[in-house]
Amino acid sequence: MSWDVVVVDVARPRPRVAELDEALVRPLGPADDLRAWLSEELPGTDWSDPRWGAWSDGEHLFELSLDEDPVTMLMIGVRGGGDPVAVLRRLTQAHDWSVVDTSTGDWLDLDDGDDGGAGWMGFRAFRDHDVTRGS
Repeated sequence: MSWDVVVVDVARPRPRVAELDEALVRPLGPADDLRAWLSEELPGTDWSDPRWGAWSDGEHLFELSLDEDPVTMLMIGVRGGGDPVAVLRRLTQAHDWSVVDTSTGDWLDLDDGDDGGAGWMGFRAFRDHDVTRGS
């Protein structure tokens, strides 16, 4: 089970997530360029499958999924403990990209001082409760 977020490039002010459509999403870049940049930012990323990368900081596992070429959405599944928001902030703020938290259906407002942690903490509470119930 992972906490899933989607990275996109949309103009600001951003529309509500429910109003987001493909016409509003700009490409993040060519897949080769994005993989190279992600590998610089996340050293040791495993791209055995060019459309699916995996990177760990020892506390989290980030699974990176590229949708197409050119890439319009970067899906990231996060597993582990601690707080992965700093990594997401580092990856997205460099390009002014936006992040949709699929667990809340809303934007992570990383640039407005929001720690982005509500979705992550909610996911962890759900996951940990589910695990303790034996599901």
